[in-house]
Amino acid sequence: MNYRAKIDANLKGFIIFILKYFFNRVIIALFAIENEFYKTSITMSGLIKNLGVIVLLIGVVILAVPFLTGGMTNGILLTGLVVIILGYLGHIVINKRVE
Repeated sequence: MNYRAKIDANLKGFIIFILKYFFNRVIIALFAIENEFYKTSITMSGLIKNLGVIVLLIGVVILAVPFLTGGMTNGILLTGLVVIILGYLGHIVINKRVE
């Protein structure tokens, strides 16, 4: 497989990944607007409830940036995986304690 084909394959996979998460967020936002859950101000409790999701997105960025630059190593993959798992578990724990 030549270098150009490998870049095209990686780019197509990344575009599918971004579209999947973008459309997921759009559907959630439309549901929130339809049911009038939409808030215009950010409160500390709202930020704390979303802290796990923010950490999860940081993990996604840790994985996406080296993917685009081509500098993937096992350390970066493990770091991204650990941050994503911590964000996922943190989101569950925080939301159980806040409610």
